[in-house]
Amino acid sequence: LQNGSDVSKWQGEIDWKKVADSGVEFVMIRLGVQNGFGGKNTIDSYFLDNYKGAKLAGLKVGLYYYSYATNLNEAAEQAKFVLQMIKDNDLVIDMPIVYDWESWTKLSGLGMSLNDLNNCAGIFLDLMEQAGLRGCLYSSKYYLHNGIWNLSYPVWLAHYTNETDYTGPYEM
Repeated sequence: LQNGSDVSKWQGEIDWKKVADSGVEFVMIRLGVQNGFGGKNTIDSYFLDNYKGAKLAGLKVGLYYYSYATNLNEAAEQAKFVLQMIKDNDLVIDMPIVYDWESWTKLSGLGMSLNDLNNCAGIFLDLMEQAGLRGCLYSSKYYLHNGIWNLSYPVWLAHYTNETDYTGPYEM
């Protein structure tokens, strides 16, 4: 695996030359986030600056969208939102486009089943693939290990350790 990093507005302004000089080869940039359950799609305020800076520094770029989608329509609209941003800004994407859903403690309270969640992720990622981009699923070791996801997309493994003991397949 290559050495990569993920960024969003929470990192503030970034010295991209310093990042590239540190050995980072790719960056996953948060394009946007749904503004809470039922909320609007919003662009990360540092998205375009991060994209431009990373590209100027010679880094490969992938994107992620932080979703609160609770149904297929929301997930599809989010995918269309991401694709429109890519098109409107003539972005060149080298790495996958990632579906990031992390509201596990809210799942049952939202009336969502694991099947519903998989369907939301699936439609988002399917639309990326149909647009000629690579889709990828963000997930922690716990949810992957316990078989929560039943999708065949590559995985961005969230496991905050120096060396993972997760034995399943993952791309990043």
